[in-house]
Amino acid sequence: ASNFVIGELDGGLSGRVERFVADMPPLTRATASANVFGFLWSKQISITVLFTTGITPLTMSDCLETAEFQTLFGTLAAEGIALADEYGVTLEDLDDFRPGLYRRGEVRQALAITAEHYRPMLKQHSGLYRDLVVRKRKSEADGTIGCAIRLGAARGHSMPAHRAVLDMIAEIEQGRRGVSAD
Repeated sequence: ASNFVIGELDGGLSGRVERFVADMPPLTRATASANVFGFLWSKQISITVLFTTGITPLTMSDCLETAEFQTLFGTLAAEGIALADEYGVTLEDLDDFRPGLYRRGEVRQALAITAEHYRPMLKQHSGLYRDLVVRKRKSEADGTIGCAIRLGAARGHSMPAHRAVLDMIAEIEQGRRGVSAD
């Protein structure tokens, strides 16, 4: 099960946060954190990798384990991690996402953890894939991957892998390209 992390945007741990954490157990497991931005940025980087699996017909786990794609996934993670560093954010381990493994260049191990996390799940394709292929609608990629690109531009980072993935998603949304493993 995913961990629901609650914190104040200023990094404090208020009574309000503690009350939320205490009230959550009937719904989900929750923890308080003084570094909620570290979890948010980790989620942002993780979702970029998972969204990228959605431009292929492969399941998330199969795509993450495909050697031809692992360099791209590692590059996407590296761009996101560099951007978090630029903004002074300390990334946190979150569910299946292990930023330390990516930092050490252990991309295959990091991706294997994510693949194993998603393998038993009922939904084997990312939400992006379901938006593009099943629902045939515009995705939220501009609000996630596009957000990282805009934050990067504000600090002089071009984010070329992010841009390439976002461009491919836009082409699929516009019907100019299909979902493909090529």
